[in-house]
Amino acid sequence: MIVLMILAVAIGIGSFLLHTFATVWAELADVLPIWSFVVVYGLLALRSFAPDRFSLPFATTLCLGVFGSGVALAIGDPTGMTASGMKIGFSGSAQYVPATLMIGSVAWFLWKARHPSLLRLGLGVGLFGLALAFRSLDMLACDSVPTGTHFLWHVTNCVVFWYLIEGYAVHNATPAGPRSAAPGLSAR
Repeated sequence: MIVLMILAVAIGIGSFLLHTFATVWAELADVLPIWSFVVVYGLLALRSFAPDRFSLPFATTLCLGVFGSGVALAIGDPTGMTASGMKIGFSGSAQYVPATLMIGSVAWFLWKARHPSLLRLGLGVGLFGLALAFRSLDMLACDSVPTGTHFLWHVTNCVVFWYLIEGYAVHNATPAGPRSAAPGLSAR
């Protein structure tokens, strides 16, 4: 859990650096912590919340694919292997497609394990969808909204990181299975 908190702080610092300096090194300072958080959270959630269904080869392959494609989409894919439409669409939000793959995989395993953290992950996914909407609409809204909506992307993502980390902390020690529901949460 400490690693997730450190990565969340690193994301904030990297974002500040990118928006302040707009250089290649600042972009890497922004992108690498983001994709590290996605991968580390995915691994921790799979291992902790669905240990009976956790497969190290599957998780490693998924994480390497998500990390590599996420970084490539975020920094412009220096290898030239990414379709150009993915890079320019939706104010650059298409780069988060690999995160959707990670979230979907984790959610599927949590659903199969009937783990109570699925509700929190689902709410975190909903908040992330809202954050992506703010990010995607930013360029379109600039004419009518002088401040744009990009800052709302950052604010909403802060809430998403908090929610995911808090959900992990609450359910980390909870074994997978229908009888392990925390007070006030249904395992169904």
